[in-house]
Amino acid sequence: MSKKPCGFVVWEGISRIDLMTPVVMIVTIVSKNTKTGPMLQVWYLVRDEHPVTAMYSEADEGICGDCALRLKICYVEVGKAPAAIWRGYQRGIYPTLDLRLADHRKLLSDRKVRLGAYGDPAAAPLKQNQRIVDAGGAGHTGYSHQILNFIDQGRGREAEGLADLCMVSCDTLEHLAEARSHGLRSFLAVPTGETPPKNTLECLFYTHETQCADCMLCNGGDNGRDIWVPIHGAGESHHTWE
Repeated sequence: MSKKPCGFVVWEGISRIDLMTPVVMIVTIVSKNTKTGPMLQVWYLVRDEHPVTAMYSEADEGICGDCALRLKICYVEVGKAPAAIWRGYQRGIYPTLDLRLADHRKLLSDRKVRLGAYGDPAAAPLKQNQRIVDAGGAGHTGYSHQILNFIDQGRGREAEGLADLCMVSCDTLEHLAEARSHGLRSFLAVPTGETPPKNTLECLFYTHETQCADCMLCNGGDNGRDIWVPIHGAGESHHTWE
């Protein structure tokens, strides 16, 4: 690798969400995201369709499942960063890393990892998400809408492993209550004008301007507070609990 890559392909395969969609998992090295700070960003993309096309064809169910935030509410501007990364992948600019190999893992070492800059970590095998977190070795954040679905589908081992790495992304108070009934930590987007639920902590970026890279509370597991964030992004006005 004569020129230092801006990212790597770390896995390609069939989505673990719908068990049919070809997915590519890419990690990018440099981030200009002012909220997360200098973290490795992990993207889960529909391999064979432009992200915007996939969104409207509903092929993005392979990377987003039945997430209620798709289309109108998602904070991610799919036509920007995800589209640029997908086009780069199609041009072949991202070398492949085999995270089973020590010399490949070194290229990501001593870095904090954000699972799910776009797409749900559940789209990739649990071991691939764990490998990239282990390769970075400095901590991680992660969010998944699929944990409760996996539990309902009888995929308890996958749900448990995913919940060790990711917060349960909740859209409603009912989702939050269900996650709590399983002893899982949650991340909840609160619509404008609604009162945050009790025993939750507001994201420190909004209260103290603390970047994710300096906070790292959203790392899943069962030891810690549920986190809430004011709904944000282009779809802010569309999100309600009604």
